[in-house]
Amino acid sequence: MKSVKLGLAALAAVSLLALAGFAGEGKQVKLNVTGMMCDSCQSKVKSSLEKVDGVKSANVDWNKGTALVTLAKADVKGDELVKAVKSAGAKFDAKVADGKAEAKKDKAHH
Repeated sequence: MKSVKLGLAALAAVSLLALAGFAGEGKQVKLNVTGMMCDSCQSKVKSSLEKVDGVKSANVDWNKGTALVTLAKADVKGDELVKAVKSAGAKFDAKVADGKAEAKKDKAHH
């Protein structure tokens, strides 16, 4: 019985160490994007964001003017994402959304 408990403790420790290596993976960064007017614009921005090293995926919505970027690595900087949006076309611009400002805006509408 004691060896089973030790085995489970060792398994738990290994699992925690493995998870620690992925801290930040799956983190999402929201961007406010301007200049998108159609599906083609949306595709260009999405493709450009997904080429950034450390980006897992990008969900871009031209109607809302947003991009929700899921990171595969925690060390991706917001300004790298902004540069990627700008590189998709001269008419595109982006800013990292401020979660606090978004929350205040939502409360003001309710």
